[in-house]
Amino acid sequence: MHRKNFLSTILASLILILPCHASGISKWWAEITSPKLSIDFSLRISEGHPVASEENYFRWKDSSGDSAKDSLDAITGASKSASTKRFDSIMYANPGDTKNLFPQSLRNLFLYAVTSQDFMDKDDFLIESDQGKITIQFRHRGSAYKIVTDEKGLLNFTQATEEKKATENQDASTSDSPKETDGTPNDGTSNDGTSNDGTSNDVTPNSTATENESSADAAKSENAANEISAPKDENPSAEGHFFVAKSVAEQGETLEFNLLDAYKSSEKSGKINWSSLPYEKEIFGTTPGESTNKSTSFYYKGKLSVSYDGTTLRIKGKVRKLKVEN
Repeated sequence: MHRKNFLSTILASLILILPCHASGISKWWAEITSPKLSIDFSLRISEGHPVASEENYFRWKDSSGDSAKDSLDAITGASKSASTKRFDSIMYANPGDTKNLFPQSLRNLFLYAVTSQDFMDKDDFLIESDQGKITIQFRHRGSAYKIVTDEKGLLNFTQATEEKKATENQDASTSDSPKETDGTPNDGTSNDGTSNDGTSNDVTPNSTATENESSADAAKSENAANEISAPKDENPSAEGHFFVAKSVAEQGETLEFNLLDAYKSSEKSGKINWSSLPYEKEIFGTTPGESTNKSTSFYYKGKLSVSYDGTTLRIKGKVRKLKVEN
């Protein structure tokens, strides 16, 4: 009897709740049933540089059925499973698309696992770890790439939105504005309650204090309201993790790409000066309202975990391919 009453209560609650949250449930169901991409990448590192090894591998699997367990074929010097070409099904929503859904910088990093040492030695490479945050920089042919995790070593994939970009721009403009100096009023009044020309103000100290307290209380209330209405974004846009600096090297007569002098630490050493590279956020996926090709109808959501112990770089995790809701 009690069990029947309990089930009836649950059913009645669902009848009341479901219509109110139909859109949320629909979105949740679309997400859990969307195509899932699993990534597992491992690369040996020696003295800060990638090393061709039998321990290197790049494995991925898509819910659509395509998958690859790839590594370097030491005999041919190429990848065993031709994942370089097959990964295009992940990079682009449709064959022939020109806008990638997946970051090119990350895709190019994955290729190190299936690359011979000769090709690795032609690229510049730098990996740094600082209190959980991992930064990877490398130059491949004419472009340089930078991948930066968060403090937990994660790469967060979310849809970039116009609202988020507007907030970032507003924060940037606010941080550039001059700050008021402590104890200096803005109305030309000195600290003792007199104006700069020596005349007395009409406002009494008590009324000034009351107004200041009221202003402070109002500011606190406004800040509290903002915190409630605008919760902290714990999953920043994926575009904040991936960067590219184009045209930092040019192809010479030997068909090899030579680093431009402007990005060298010195002419004699010829080594790359990483801090001089003109990095920009790598744009991929889509934002609502963009007038680009049909690739913009999808984006990836999820997290990839990055770890580095000094000898092995690992990237592993799952992301889902979701439709953009305009």
